[in-house]
Amino acid sequence: MAVSLLALACGRRPKDSDSAVAVGTATLRPLPKLSDAAQDKVEIKAAEASGVPAGTTVPVMVYEGLDSDTTPPGTFGFAIVDEDVRGTDSKVAIPKGSPAVIVVRESGKEGSISVLNLGLYQLTVDGKPLRPSAGSSDLGKLDLKEDSASGNHLRAVHLTRQSRLDFRLSQPLRTK
Repeated sequence: MAVSLLALACGRRPKDSDSAVAVGTATLRPLPKLSDAAQDKVEIKAAEASGVPAGTTVPVMVYEGLDSDTTPPGTFGFAIVDEDVRGTDSKVAIPKGSPAVIVVRESGKEGSISVLNLGLYQLTVDGKPLRPSAGSSDLGKLDLKEDSASGNHLRAVHLTRQSRLDFRLSQPLRTK
């Protein structure tokens, strides 16, 4: 029967050889045609409708202090998303309070310039971990610098507990 229905859908009548057992016949009705006014109202959404585009700012608050003098590269730090992040469909894609993992990519001093480069390594949304796509090490990056020549109080890049960091996504995220 499946072959018979397929034959009908293709516009030809089934033959006895199309099916070993002829159970019944089916009639196909043409779909109604949309009026021009109805066709104008059809909205086609992008494939990333439930995602967050590259370039979107994701604000996070760190749980622990980070310092360019004392925190070595490769150190992971935990954070939480500090405010709701909306997706391309204008709905909350990454809710405030979602867990985040940041990683220290580079730290130290180059001359009088202290450097602390961070990567947004992972976000967790509704229990689902969001990680970088293949070929990328981070979802977003943040490069921080301080010039000690500007004054003694600027000796290093120092982030205290509960510091807010604004990462820019370097790639789009699918959240659903």
